[in-house]
Amino acid sequence: MFNGEFGDQVAQFQQVAEQISVPATSPDHSVEVVAGPGGSVRELNMNHRAYQMSAAELGDQLVNLIDEATNAADAQLRQKTQEFMNSNRNNLH
Repeated sequence: MFNGEFGDQVAQFQQVAEQISVPATSPDHSVEVVAGPGGSVRELNMNHRAYQMSAAELGDQLVNLIDEATNAADAQLRQKTQEFMNSNRNNLH
């Protein structure tokens, strides 16, 4: 799609974007989620305390942590995108 140096920069940006991962951990450290932009859950870790929660509590905990991690990952992606756009403004016309 893009050729030359700008094409290389686009490919490099795509790699950076794909590597964004943000952890979120419950206050009692029973659940940890690692998510990327757009809600992609990359990792889910639970210890023995998580299995003692009710299904509703665990579900709420998971939803909240996924939202927290996703929001932070989305913010990182927005920042990286803005930096890329600013540094390549002349190539985008």
